[in-house]
Amino acid sequence: MDVGGRRIFGGVGIIEDITERSKIEEVQNRLAAIVESADDTIISKDLEGIILSWNKGAEVEYGYNSKEVIGKSISLLMPPDHPDDYKEILVKIAHDERIKHYETKRRRKDGQIIDVSLTISPLKDSSGKIIGASTIARNITERKRAEEEIRKLDSVVNFSNELVNLSTLDGKMIFLNETGSKMLGIDKNKVGEYSIMDVIPEIFMPTVRQELIPTLLAGNNWEGDLQYRNIKTGVLTDVYAMTFPIKDAAKKTSIYLANVSRDITERKQAEKALKNSEAKYRDIFENAIEGIYQSAIEGRFITANAALARMAGYDSPEELIESVKDIETQFYVHPEDRKRFMEIREAKGFVDGFEVEFYKKDGSTFWVVVNARTVKDERGKILYFEGLIEDITIRKHAEGQLHKTINSLKKAVGTTIQVLGTAAEARDPYTAGHQKRVADLARVIATEMGLA
Repeated sequence: MDVGGRRIFGGVGIIEDITERSKIEEVQNRLAAIVESADDTIISKDLEGIILSWNKGAEVEYGYNSKEVIGKSISLLMPPDHPDDYKEILVKIAHDERIKHYETKRRRKDGQIIDVSLTISPLKDSSGKIIGASTIARNITERKRAEEEIRKLDSVVNFSNELVNLSTLDGKMIFLNETGSKMLGIDKNKVGEYSIMDVIPEIFMPTVRQELIPTLLAGNNWEGDLQYRNIKTGVLTDVYAMTFPIKDAAKKTSIYLANVSRDITERKQAEKALKNSEAKYRDIFENAIEGIYQSAIEGRFITANAALARMAGYDSPEELIESVKDIETQFYVHPEDRKRFMEIREAKGFVDGFEVEFYKKDGSTFWVVVNARTVKDERGKILYFEGLIEDITIRKHAEGQLHKTINSLKKAVGTTIQVLGTAAEARDPYTAGHQKRVADLARVIATEMGLA
């Protein structure tokens, strides 16, 4: 071959085997592709914290593209009020330490703050020299929120005023909160040594075996009154228990039993006292001599005792209540008395010593004295009226007889005076009529003075 007028008969060359280098470059390219396409945030920075690389995952997570962040400090992503220890971390990286699951906060381009978990590894050059750090960041915001909710829930459950218990299907306890521990006398750390059956008194076992257990095993909730016994002191606590199965999400079968029980000992004691009180006052109500009643605003009896029924000629309180639909027309002999009674009650809120004539069932009448009051709720709304009625018929008849007797005596005295006056006139005609004229004059003067 001629080259520049010179004839060349051959050449010399150097051939280098680059198979391994090609493989390395291929691996590096694959790794770069993996890093670039990874969902996790993968960032590299030098030992001063300057960002060297920024993958697609970082772009999606933080909202910055690579041109906006490469060459800038990692502090760009740190919230002003929450700087982390990245400088100390880089010092550790420079000493070839790897940091796993470092939790901190990061700020997105839009200002939103997120929680992240960082895994930070030393970044080395081809000679093995540490030149920076590679960081894989995972967004754990939702997990942190869930943990916070669990923490709050745990706090609520642990310090709830109600007993909270979790047990296996056969009743073995696996969790008991503070209130339950005190109520049952069981150490929370030894709760697994006991069954819920250990703290239920024998008297409630039929309820547990016949109602509670079959209901729960059928996958349904149960609620009702129970009683627990403190295993240390033997003290019994009345509770209102709400027990329900916790089911496996996939198989939909019951795996645990949860129980929330509220202490109702005071309520039970109050109910017992109320029953005793009701029994006592019911006895007084039924056996009272006076009539006792409650009436509705529209004028019918709500309750009445036997004494009132007897007064009015009815065989029982039930018959009285059923028969009398309008107290005004069926009870009051004189309608104006009812009107006067209502006016006094509305003005004062009560009526004291009101004498009135009532009808009996058979149409005959009887006299009574009524003491009544208006019953209102806390807002002042009238609920009903209640009162006591005393039969004063005998007294009224006695008063009538007394008035007749007094009138008869007055007439007799008047007649006697007239007879004496006539006799005096017969003996002394000169003074005839004098005493009558004096009496007339005295009456006129008394009338002018307003005397009786």
